[in-house]
Amino acid sequence: MLTLVQISDLHFGALNPRTLEPLRRTVENIAPDLIVVSGDLTQRARAAQFSDAARFIESLHPCPRVVIPGNHDIALWNLWRRFIDPRRNFRNHFGHDRFPEFVSKELALIGVDTSRSLTISNGRINQEQLNTIARFFRNNSSRWKVVVAHHPFVLPEEIEAGSAVGRADMALSSFLDDKIQLLLTGHRHVSWNSRLGSSILTVHAGTATSSRIRAEPNAFNDIRFTENAVEIRGYHWQADENTYRLDPESQWSCFTHAQLRNP
Repeated sequence: MLTLVQISDLHFGALNPRTLEPLRRTVENIAPDLIVVSGDLTQRARAAQFSDAARFIESLHPCPRVVIPGNHDIALWNLWRRFIDPRRNFRNHFGHDRFPEFVSKELALIGVDTSRSLTISNGRINQEQLNTIARFFRNNSSRWKVVVAHHPFVLPEEIEAGSAVGRADMALSSFLDDKIQLLLTGHRHVSWNSRLGSSILTVHAGTATSSRIRAEPNAFNDIRFTENAVEIRGYHWQADENTYRLDPESQWSCFTHAQLRNP
């Protein structure tokens, strides 16, 4: 079994500071094989916020990490940097790899940056990025194939379709061709998972530590891969207990490899 922890939308600079140590403790108890951070590490992309975020992520359970930026990780506050070098602070702390990856016998996972200087909120993906993702999956034989992005490609029915990432339909068509099984996303600060008419499973993480919660408390995901199935479990912040707990009423579920295998 391979265990992945997905955290998203940390928003250092707009934190609920009470969540940090309980999150660290809970991740340590899970002892994942991989930690994925799906964007919005900071609130305003400032160097000090990235430094704090990097220090916290480094303090989590020792294992590989895949970290990608979100729209809040672009320097919108600095007009010159926004268009000349918008991700400089992110790169200074998390490296220059535009497509961070993790590969094992069980899992092939690649991250893609959907944030854009001109597209403030919902992000965008382009054909060059999709070509890189396709080459990555052609070159490995892992059992499970996963893409990580900050912005969602599919949304629950109660959220308007225009809130998806730009060129989402083009991307989903390409992902089907690549036989991708899971999309891990963030951005909306609400947890859900859904196949939404496709054999691709979208697993969306809420905000792990931000004070800017919406329809649920702070949350993160624990995803477990076996040879024949993937299980998604949601953890929610319990303020009165100062801890994160598995949510027994969440609709996380187990999907078999056959269910998510594209023809």
